[in-house]
Amino acid sequence: TRFAALVHDLGKATSPMKNWPSHHGHEERGVPIIEALCSRLRIPQEYRTLATRVSRYHLNIHRLSELRADTIVTLLEQADAFRRPELFDKMLIACQADAEGCGRKVQY
Repeated sequence: TRFAALVHDLGKATSPMKNWPSHHGHEERGVPIIEALCSRLRIPQEYRTLATRVSRYHLNIHRLSELRADTIVTLLEQADAFRRPELFDKMLIACQADAEGCGRKVQY
C-alpha cells in the first residue's frame, strides 16, 4: 500500500511543461512507468498490481461522490472490487493518503 501511494503519480513526470500545473491524463501515462520500474527493480507482482490500479483509478475514487451510480459500478468492476475486495481496500487506503497529503480530509 505504501509503495502504491509512493508511485501512483509518476505519470505526472510526462506532463508537457506548457500544461503545468495541470497533469491531465497522468493516471494512464503512469501505468507503463510503474510497470517498467517494477520490472527493473523486481518488485513483487502484488505490489505492481496495486500500484497500477491506484494510478489508473485514484482520480475517479477522489470524485466518487460526483459520479453517477452506473459509473460507480463500472469503476468498481474495472478495479476488481467485487472479486478482490482486500485489494480494493488497499486502493482506498492509498487514495485516502493521497487526498490527505493534499490537505483534503476524506474518509473512504
